[in-house]
Amino acid sequence: VAILNFAEGTRFAREKQIDQESPYRHLLRPRMGGVAFVLASLGDQLEALLDATIAYSPHDVTLWDLLTGRIERIDVRVRRVEIPAEFLTGSIVEPGAPLARFKRWIETLWREKDALLDDLRREVTSR
Repeated sequence: VAILNFAEGTRFAREKQIDQESPYRHLLRPRMGGVAFVLASLGDQLEALLDATIAYSPHDVTLWDLLTGRIERIDVRVRRVEIPAEFLTGSIVEPGAPLARFKRWIETLWREKDALLDDLRREVTSR
């Protein structure tokens, strides 16, 4: 069984990024509630998290670009991330220290994802 959860919650747009004052160069702020709910509810049945990062070239694409073949390149990177045992309990959906640690963990994953997107975009422009 696989559970898909899109932590950005919506398609990326520069306007959305500015509106929410995202600290990330290529991402919106992560929406952690869905991830926390899945881990709290099904944590004992989960082995790991698969973190997928998708980079498009050119960088800002639309659905129309995809449908009309205007995307030159799509890079997909997937990595397996072990879920710390402390996040596999219901305590991460309640206010307190476990929730704060969970948020810091997700934010760390998000910083790593943002850095990866930097690298992928640098790779494309250096060709």
